[in-house]
Amino acid sequence: MLPAGVYAIPLSTPSNADQSFFYMPGLTVAGSTFLLDLDTGSTDTGIAGATCTTCVSEGISPLYTPSASAVKGGKVKIEYADKSGWSGTAYTDSVTLGNGSPTFTADVVDMTTQTGFFDFTGSNEYQGILGVGRDDLAGSADKVTYLDGLFGSGVTQKLGVEMCPTDGTLWLGGYDASHAASALVQTPMLGASSGDDNAAFYAVDMTAMKLGTTDLGLTSANAEGPILDTGTSLFYVPTSVGSAAWTGLNEVAGYSTLFTSAMTDPLGSGDTSGCVQAASGVTDAMIDATLPQLNMTFGSVSISASALESYLFDAGGGEYCMVMIGGGDDGEMTMGDMFLRGFVTVIDIANEQAGFAPSSHCAAPAGVSQREFHKPRELGRGPQGIKVLRARSRR
Repeated sequence: MLPAGVYAIPLSTPSNADQSFFYMPGLTVAGSTFLLDLDTGSTDTGIAGATCTTCVSEGISPLYTPSASAVKGGKVKIEYADKSGWSGTAYTDSVTLGNGSPTFTADVVDMTTQTGFFDFTGSNEYQGILGVGRDDLAGSADKVTYLDGLFGSGVTQKLGVEMCPTDGTLWLGGYDASHAASALVQTPMLGASSGDDNAAFYAVDMTAMKLGTTDLGLTSANAEGPILDTGTSLFYVPTSVGSAAWTGLNEVAGYSTLFTSAMTDPLGSGDTSGCVQAASGVTDAMIDATLPQLNMTFGSVSISASALESYLFDAGGGEYCMVMIGGGDDGEMTMGDMFLRGFVTVIDIANEQAGFAPSSHCAAPAGVSQREFHKPRELGRGPQGIKVLRARSRR
């Protein structure tokens, strides 16, 4: 049973092969409900508009038309480091995530142009983005973000997420403890007073990482305040840490009983780089029973997750792929969906702390063994999009 004042918002994932890489709540605006990319790493909410010709040509539906009572604001333009982006006009309109949660007015950007923004699911099952990050990341034309309106309506300043293989839950105002296998492990977030470059995001201080008992060389200095980002699909770590994990995995006792060859470098070229074929009869349960857990330390507290809930992914067809990828250097370490799927994660904004507990509620996806091979790929913007957002927030 949900605590009083907490609201559970269902999350869906795109169909076919993109399970667990992209999570969408349904936001109702001006009488229509839109599936939006849930993004804790940005703050603007934008929806493909009826006058966006490139949205129409991509087959996006439904399209947003501001209500008659909506108040027109200024222009917003978002560009990511991969050169994708969108632009449009902000409108203060009536919004709700439903399921008993409050209805209030907040700023929604009517996207009038987009470039490459809707190229990530291959099926156009989403119509925009719901930003639930800090106000520091909002465009200058956005006066009332979704969280501004939510917290202004009296909801406690907490968010919780659970990301299962094919669905999940976004909690507003707290979380449902029955979905967690234990009490939350709490660690401080890097608030504005820290002076850290990533303080504009929901960032934490990770101080160590081990593959089983093997130290991967992560420190507070090279992690540089990793970001909790539902808008990023993969789990990006410093390159040296990713290389140590890949090397260490190939050397694990029992590895050869599971797989037919050594795993190739995840940063290599080709569709199967960072992937490996399992031996006949190997199951997910055998993978998790044989391979070491990933252990992460935040100051004085630690959390752990099994292989298939942290650094590996069952890609179908007997293939397994690394989803903990090197390249999260220079303050761009990003704990995306592939990290978050192992936990119930609570972002306590009022108290500037994040909490993690193993998820006990998620079910394995039906028919995963019959799924065709699909190498994990970035469906969000990845860590390289962060610098663009950071620069925009400082204008």
